[in-house]
Amino acid sequence: MYLDKDGEDREINISSAICFLRGKAYEALGNCAQARLWYKAAIIADPLCYEALECLIENRMLTCEQETSLLSSLEFGFEDGWLSSFYSCLIKKYDKENVVREIEIERCDSVHSSPSFSQSEKQY
Repeated sequence: MYLDKDGEDREINISSAICFLRGKAYEALGNCAQARLWYKAAIIADPLCYEALECLIENRMLTCEQETSLLSSLEFGFEDGWLSSFYSCLIKKYDKENVVREIEIERCDSVHSSPSFSQSEKQY
């Protein structure tokens, strides 16, 4: 029986670990398509394989729609329901960044077009 490093009762999912390592190998070789395939296989085999999801997200290997689809396909245990919420926050952060950028652009445009800004520019 293989236990995780914290000594909990859960066994390490060997097939997920092998899929993850294959993904890392393909990523190191520069084959992103195969790396994506194996990372997805790792997270599907074991939703607790955070490292695989992290590689997919950090390397932007999936579109937002693909990330959402992958997350909805994962089967979490009852005690791991919080992990689903955590993963949702991770994948949705890119959507939020775009919204924040749009708001900042609108705000900058409104500041530049305001009369007080024009007057302060003329003073200098």
